[in-house]
Amino acid sequence: MMRFLKDKELVETVYNDGTLELKAKVPLEDEYGTPIPGKYTYESKMKSWWRTLGITSQEVIDAKSINRELTKKIGVTGNQEIDSRWRAFIGDKEFEIFRSFYNYKNDEMEISLLEVD
Repeated sequence: MMRFLKDKELVETVYNDGTLELKAKVPLEDEYGTPIPGKYTYESKMKSWWRTLGITSQEVIDAKSINRELTKKIGVTGNQEIDSRWRAFIGDKEFEIFRSFYNYKNDEMEISLLEVD
């Protein structure tokens, strides 16, 4: 049997599954400062590399309890301030943020996403 890692040897976590851009959805305003219904623009808040994480059964149950279905769960490095009202953009797809949680053991933010049609 071949062993490549020594016992208790640390392996660095790699965030190379793609890039993520988080944007705030901001309503457009007319010349008087009144928000225009149904018209929005996006303000970039954060860009980061991410890695894929597994979706737990408890998260699936939580999402289904409000008639939603989780699409993806990702991790980004560090303890980031992430607002659940922001939108996540990965490639040409747009996602709502269902849940964000700081995992202190891995020093990463876990973000559960729902794809927007």
